[in-house]
Amino acid sequence: MLITNQGNADLVVLPPAHLVMLRADDVVATVAAGLRRVPQPDLPPLIKIVTGPSMTADIEGTLVTGVHGPGRVGVVVWG
Repeated sequence: MLITNQGNADLVVLPPAHLVMLRADDVVATVAAGLRRVPQPDLPPLIKIVTGPSMTADIEGTLVTGVHGPGRVGVVVWG
């Protein structure tokens, strides 16, 4: 999914859960390989890559997930 925002890096909208559905033929080994599949004229100036739930810890070391992105990420691969 490509979402453009006219260069406004401050606008980030990520849902609490993110579900990705794709064909097995679209799975690639690296981020670079995936980006090579995007036609260059369609490549936006800012790209956010969400690889899974974000994780952070407070000063006491308590782990919290989903602070800066989705708390849950699911992937459905078919074919």
